[in-house]
Amino acid sequence: MNRDVSDTNYKSLLRPFSRKKLSASLLFDDIELALFDSSVCLKTVAYALKVKLRSVLDVMSSDFDSLEVLKKLQVDDREIFETIMDQEVMPGVGNVIKCEGLFHSKVHPKSISRHIPSDILHQLIQNLQRFARDWYQKRKVRKDIFKSVYGVEVCITCRQGIRLVRSGILQRITYFCESCQILYTSSSVQKVEVDVNQSHHVLDSYQSDCNHSTDTVKSHVVAKW
Repeated sequence: MNRDVSDTNYKSLLRPFSRKKLSASLLFDDIELALFDSSVCLKTVAYALKVKLRSVLDVMSSDFDSLEVLKKLQVDDREIFETIMDQEVMPGVGNVIKCEGLFHSKVHPKSISRHIPSDILHQLIQNLQRFARDWYQKRKVRKDIFKSVYGVEVCITCRQGIRLVRSGILQRITYFCESCQILYTSSSVQKVEVDVNQSHHVLDSYQSDCNHSTDTVKSHVVAKW
């Protein structure tokens, strides 16, 4: 039986033996469980089940199941940059992880999720998870991770200019290479042209790897989709 500690008519049997503040008390027949100076958070079975189901989608979870994520991506009608940032689809994926995963999978951020071939989606899921876990390991030892596209001005593959746009409901920034990343909008593969008001910026010389890993966006002109 649960006792309300705010009830002035109830006095914990253990209270006289402690000078600490009673936070919660549970009484089971002749046994009392008392918590002193504690934060109490009660979770329902439904909540615990939701957390368990969500863990198989979390890129950082030991329970991560790429096939479950694949099933969601295969039926989603949204553009892929929005789908993988949806925490109900792929919890744990942030903006940097999104950009890097799409780049290494050669998928254009405006590709329609369900139109992307399954083998490419599977590769995307693997790349997102790999970058997320590598980044986490680097952060634990206070080291930065090499970024191939995020904050970069020149594509490390084709040396064309990297584009930067604000997109989606939250207007998050997205870095991508229009030359290397393929747009999937239907059964056919297309190339996309983004109107950036002639803001496509190409550097005169190829930058060093250390410059590629910076997060600066000052040299980009941000366009909108």
